[in-house]
Amino acid sequence: MSPAGLLTAHRPERVAVVIPAKNEAERIEATIESARRIAGVDLVVVVDDGSTDATSAVAMGADALVVRHKTNRGKAAAMATGAQVIAIREDAERADGGESFSEELHAEPREPGHTGPLPVIDPGESVPRALLFLDADMGGS
Repeated sequence: MSPAGLLTAHRPERVAVVIPAKNEAERIEATIESARRIAGVDLVVVVDDGSTDATSAVAMGADALVVRHKTNRGKAAAMATGAQVIAIREDAERADGGESFSEELHAEPREPGHTGPLPVIDPGESVPRALLFLDADMGGS
């Protein structure tokens, strides 16, 4: 079953999509648009893994939250960065309503800067979020 089929079958209320990408300026917008069509998706995070093209700019133009690695760290590291950003964002939104934090994250791509253990998200605070990882070339799917 496809990722979209799995999500549709279980209907999570909130889904965050992480798209690790390197030099995907030509395809990233279509991939982001495809991700937004998946049931429940309310957040798309693109982790630009050291691109030398306009991947970050195109992703920001498509209204994705963009985090950029200055150098290529590999797909697994990009996926981990995306998951960390979502966890930190969730905690920040619970702590102060999150508007200022979300606005800051959307302002410009930046190097991740979290150190230490990831914050613990209290599942009683809100509806849990499903996390989905997509390849940057899914635009035609």
